[in-house]
Amino acid sequence: MTQPLRVDGTIIIGTGNAQVVGYRATQYIVLGTGNNEIVGLSKMDGNAIWSLGLPGTGMPTGIVVDGTYYHIDGSGLLFALDAHNGGYIWRKDVQSTVFMSAINYSHGYFIAAGNWPNRVFAFDADGRELWSHSFNSLDSGFSDAPLAIAGNYVVSDYVSNADPKKFADDLQPGVEHVYALRRDNGQLIWDEALEGGIVPPYNMSSIPVIDGDTVVVGSALTPYEHAFDLRTGRLLWQTRVGGPVKGAASIVGGVVYLGDLKGYLWALDERAGSPIGAKHFADGFNVGSGVIARDSLIIGGTSGKIYAIPLAEIRGARDYPQTGVLR
Repeated sequence: MTQPLRVDGTIIIGTGNAQVVGYRATQYIVLGTGNNEIVGLSKMDGNAIWSLGLPGTGMPTGIVVDGTYYHIDGSGLLFALDAHNGGYIWRKDVQSTVFMSAINYSHGYFIAAGNWPNRVFAFDADGRELWSHSFNSLDSGFSDAPLAIAGNYVVSDYVSNADPKKFADDLQPGVEHVYALRRDNGQLIWDEALEGGIVPPYNMSSIPVIDGDTVVVGSALTPYEHAFDLRTGRLLWQTRVGGPVKGAASIVGGVVYLGDLKGYLWALDERAGSPIGAKHFADGFNVGSGVIARDSLIIGGTSGKIYAIPLAEIRGARDYPQTGVLR
């Protein structure tokens, strides 16, 4: 369920599922009804070297810093393990459940986001909490996307109900918000609302990317890609694409490359947001963000296929949606 992490000759992965064990909206949620583990595999032959059973799903991707592997499971327990042999070091209850918001690390701060309580929190290498920023308990999606961190800025997004007095449940009218916190103390810097739409049942948030002073982020509710000023939250541009954009964009040479849920791969001008090209596939591109290697975008589709598409081919295609490209 995780992105694999390599530590010398060991590959660390997490197993589990997204099935709910316990659930009470706005109060708590526990994920992972199956065999939940963190496993160290041999790079040479794939055999398990070590494993640790978890009370909740091992879906969130952990992080390795100075030989220690840190991981939060689907029950809200934070574990510290020896990354080489899986040796148990300590565990802490973070009082918040993490789905897919991988732990990030910057300047000595480990930072993650969780649901119910809805909060973003930072801790040190010993698991001591450094700060916590709480959000409205009626909102959701905080742990659906990894945080983006640059300098003293922590950026991500969440969803609220169109009626702020109601819970942001799936298949209900909602609004996605992009926010920035200070890395050193968790204080809110800005919070900007995107377009309104219907909240999806899974993956309610889009994965943000920071490039210099620009935040590039899609919408899990509507077919738009956006750019914000990192410091102020000012909207720089919004571009309509073919479908919701849940995965992170890849940015190189002033061009934003992304895939949307309707199967379109896009090349957008990073400065203006204007479309350069679009190539359509009979597939969909969900939260599996693309990577760029050797002038090609490598990205997985919802059908299970993996594509390697030359960037020039995306820039040169004109498979725009029938609705047209609206900005």
